[in-house]
Amino acid sequence: MHRRLLEILVDPVSKRIVQLESDVCENGEVVPDKLRNDSGLRYPITNGIPRFANAQDANRRQTELSFGFKWHQSESYDSEAFRSTLQQKT
Repeated sequence: MHRRLLEILVDPVSKRIVQLESDVCENGEVVPDKLRNDSGLRYPITNGIPRFANAQDANRRQTELSFGFKWHQSESYDSEAFRSTLQQKT
């Protein structure tokens, strides 16, 4: 992750600035570390990419729960009857 990205990155939940947890830098690139917001929430940097996916807000949590539920309902999309219906339409 290039240091200049710190000027534009914000916490996806609070919309506040994030800072490097430590100030390790090599050739203008931040060595894999973590970002943190002012309340102490931390986000990893993996292969130079800040990972904000662990941010939780109400909409993301609802999407996660809905997708998880639907994913486990395979009988609604992976049944013999459903496959037969798809084959008839093609």
